[in-house]
Amino acid sequence: MVETGDYDVYILGLGVVYMSFYISIYEHYSTPRRDLAFCIDLFFFLISNLFFQVIRLERLPHT
Repeated sequence: MVETGDYDVYILGLGVVYMSFYISIYEHYSTPRRDLAFCIDLFFFLISNLFFQVIRLERLPHT
């Protein structure tokens, strides 16, 4: 069974993937596409973070 602390590692891994994707686009495209790539990365990172936070809350013991 996965412990709740492991989700922090997943979130950090996703952040590294998204930022490396953003940096690769930042180096190759013009400014409007850079801004779009940043917005897309931020959106997916926040959604994945919210998803893992919901999983963490569901795994807490209910009182």
